[in-house]
Amino acid sequence: MRLRCRLGLCRQRKAICTQGTVLLAIITAGTILYNSLSTLQQDLTAVVSISNNKIIESSLKSKKLYFETDSSFGKRLELESSIQYAAKFKGLHKTAEYFNTRQGYNESYVDSLPLFRDVPDYSPTGCSNLTYPTSFTTVSVIFNYNNEVLSLLLRSIYTTLAAIPPQNLHELILVDDGSNFTTYPELRGVEDLVSQFSVKVRYYRFARNKGLIYSRAFGAKQATGDTLLIMDSHVEMRHGFLPPLLNITDNNYKAMAIPVFDFLTTIGPREHWPHDGHGLGYDVYLNWNSFYRFLEPRTKPFQIPGMLGGAFLITRRRLEEIDYFGKGLVGWGMENIELSIKNVMCGGEIFNVPCSRCIHFAAVRDPEIHDGRIRAAKTDNIATVAKSFLSSSEYAEFRAGRGDQVADSADEEAVQENKKLLKDLKCTRNYEWIRDNLMHPFVESFTGKSLIAAGLMQDGKCVVLGRTSLELNSCTKGPFVRQMRLSLELFELKWYIMLCLDFGYDPPRFMACHGERGNQVIRYSLKSKQIMDNARTMCLTKIADRTDLTFEKCDESNIFQRFTFKTVYHPELIP
Repeated sequence: MRLRCRLGLCRQRKAICTQGTVLLAIITAGTILYNSLSTLQQDLTAVVSISNNKIIESSLKSKKLYFETDSSFGKRLELESSIQYAAKFKGLHKTAEYFNTRQGYNESYVDSLPLFRDVPDYSPTGCSNLTYPTSFTTVSVIFNYNNEVLSLLLRSIYTTLAAIPPQNLHELILVDDGSNFTTYPELRGVEDLVSQFSVKVRYYRFARNKGLIYSRAFGAKQATGDTLLIMDSHVEMRHGFLPPLLNITDNNYKAMAIPVFDFLTTIGPREHWPHDGHGLGYDVYLNWNSFYRFLEPRTKPFQIPGMLGGAFLITRRRLEEIDYFGKGLVGWGMENIELSIKNVMCGGEIFNVPCSRCIHFAAVRDPEIHDGRIRAAKTDNIATVAKSFLSSSEYAEFRAGRGDQVADSADEEAVQENKKLLKDLKCTRNYEWIRDNLMHPFVESFTGKSLIAAGLMQDGKCVVLGRTSLELNSCTKGPFVRQMRLSLELFELKWYIMLCLDFGYDPPRFMACHGERGNQVIRYSLKSKQIMDNARTMCLTKIADRTDLTFEKCDESNIFQRFTFKTVYHPELIP
């Protein structure tokens, strides 16, 4: 039976060409065989050729995905052919033209890519040798989108479903968050296409845009599978991505499993993979920090303090238990951090799984920068999340650390509901626990250095990063320096992990960390309390009767060269 829904009103409709079959699969010697992405492109090449934008089908018409009926198979081939044909007229690979301004993609480029193709495997060496217990846990796949590029949406749907073993695929949930069919009429065809699949499909469409957070939470609440795979609508999945994730959630229903993201730029035909998404989290001020591990590849899942929201697996039991996500949040942004904090505070875990990969098509522009409404909504969301899960003193510190970026604009009703939830669930962890048990070890494991100390101070005031240089100021103003850290090995005094104090400039500046020692090597003495260069001849110094800092010749008797740290984690590592 098919569920076909619009704005929550559902009616039953018999599946086309399936005789009520829920899943089509080939069973051989007790093993379920399903499509390998490595062979799909070959099948498509044999099945389809383009001539005057018409489909020419060969005798291989029976080569279809296990979840497709004959009619949806033909419809998919027709759509793909039309998209690739039209891409030629959009100025294929001409990066200066035909950009999709709604999402910031080079539309002609992404449209030119086949829905199924061979892509490099960026998982660590050894992943191919791992095996996982056969899981029969059911999965609800959830996509929400608004005015998405059709080729990206279809690639997300097809590569995800094709890579999921049939015994796990429970349903597909699509939420069209008020796409403009007048401007983008091609999106009208999505409902008709997916309604012909041989798996259960729930399609919802809002008449007006309600925002990513609302539509995503709405889709999650409709799910009936054991687990929920919540995805962005511009991803591409490889065969084998799901078993490593299910291995986490099957063993701990409170755990969330996150694939590693391989980001694909869409500027032009040269596919550039700038980094992988190993190690994603947030700092004490709810700013994103990303750590890219260039050391030995690891196949073992590792615990992280926070996640990106582009793809994650969570059990329905857990999501219901912690009351979903997005309470009091609007538009886009921060729902992933809210869910991360809430899950961990209430005894859950979040694992990044290196052997599960998600290709994420990266937009060439940040919607937060170009849309003031998105930026304003995200600012309110940040305040709501912070006030919900931080203590009053932490919240004051948080606001000070964000400077003027965040007003006290939290949704008070949502704040109180979140606090009540933590109390009702008897959540024993607080934000300090997350910081001490997850954030700091997390930083150390991915930088290869120990976080020795944090929060540089002098006479009760904090060293802060001013407009142009360092200065000494009230700890309740400016970017509070718990984010300044003295790190082992290279002995760098860092700000936001990416910037290092550089003795090559006066007044003192924070420059991009280059890892080549030299002017960025910092020495600190617990006895004299001086911040010194590598030669121990020049010291960080407060200018008398001013708040500015400078470098002067080291003098242990100079009281303006004495600095302390608010927190020292490893005093034994300071020489």
